[in-house]
Amino acid sequence: MTMGTASVPAREFLLRSMLVEGFVALGASVTRVDDLVRRVDELQQGSQRAYSAEMREAVLALCAPNAVPVFVGYPQDEGTLPCVSIVTDAGGEAEGAAVVGGDLLARRYERVGTIGEDDCKLYAVDTIGGEFNVSLQIGTWATSPELAVLLHEIVRAVVFADKGRLTEAGVLDVGINESGFQPDPSMYPRVGYVPVMAIRVSMQYEQNERTGPLPTYARVTKTRFSTAPR
Repeated sequence: MTMGTASVPAREFLLRSMLVEGFVALGASVTRVDDLVRRVDELQQGSQRAYSAEMREAVLALCAPNAVPVFVGYPQDEGTLPCVSIVTDAGGEAEGAAVVGGDLLARRYERVGTIGEDDCKLYAVDTIGGEFNVSLQIGTWATSPELAVLLHEIVRAVVFADKGRLTEAGVLDVGINESGFQPDPSMYPRVGYVPVMAIRVSMQYEQNERTGPLPTYARVTKTRFSTAPR
């Protein structure tokens, strides 16, 4: 009987929660918004003050609650843009992580009922699992490449500030890569560029299996002993 699930919450949902809450937290912090605006390159024309004010307004608009949907999977149409997508790119069991003997990590025993009574039952609970390495891609989608890049900068700021939440939830290690791609023009004709952040996570996958009931005592039948002399 399987009694448990993964020790780490579903990775896509965990990442989505971190981004959704992180966007709002970033937008509420004047210091973090200032730092983000300063990291964006200055335009070659126009005043720096006007450009910074415009960028600040754009960042605050993107960080407003429910302003940018975060999807598990790719956007279904351009009507949902701008948005953020989360997909699993690749993953598998870590090399050398398999445990000889069926991936048994631990065993404990559970008692049901009252000791000494007929309803007392003993079960063995085995924890099985192993370490997995998974890569997830966070894509920032917009009909404007400049807006997609700005949204990507916001994602980067949130991930670097809040990735500790992943380890608090049970993720063993976190690594980050970046890339980009051009989506299929037949599906997304107005999207020319999607910046991508790849999040590599190592995590321990575990589940519990209960077997039994196990014997809790030895039954002894009645025996008559003779006292007659030999």
